[in-house]
Amino acid sequence: MMAPVLAALDITSLRWAVKVAELGGFRRAASWLGVEQSAVSRRVRALEEGLGVSLFQRNARGVTLTNAGLEFIAVVENALALLTTAVADARVAGTGQKGRLRIGLTAPSIGDFLLGLLERFQGSHPKVSIEVSDGSAEDHVAAVEDRRLDLAVLPGEQS
Repeated sequence: MMAPVLAALDITSLRWAVKVAELGGFRRAASWLGVEQSAVSRRVRALEEGLGVSLFQRNARGVTLTNAGLEFIAVVENALALLTTAVADARVAGTGQKGRLRIGLTAPSIGDFLLGLLERFQGSHPKVSIEVSDGSAEDHVAAVEDRRLDLAVLPGEQS
């Protein structure tokens, strides 16, 4: 029975419910969010209906969280913080500033120049872990094709 409830949740409704709880009222939350009070009220009411519980006790002075609301909002705040972190991490990883770099090396290709290059890269990208594996050129080519390696440094003819 949980899948339909989860499918009905949307981030905007969750964010708005958190803001109502934080500011203690629909009017204050709507003002802070820059939207109509009726829009906030409708979204929170739909959220409560989807959950099957009241999150807020409404009165003339504003709202207070119900017991269910206290539990729910606390977890939602943590979930939204995790999502914010996930977005930031994805952006950082997408620019190559975080993640991992898997490199295949063949024994003849390992030299002072390559080691120095890897050290400089690690120094300027400390959140990227570098995994180096040794093997044959053929194994490394296959691993790059299968996406088990990001890069293979292969020996070539020197001129």
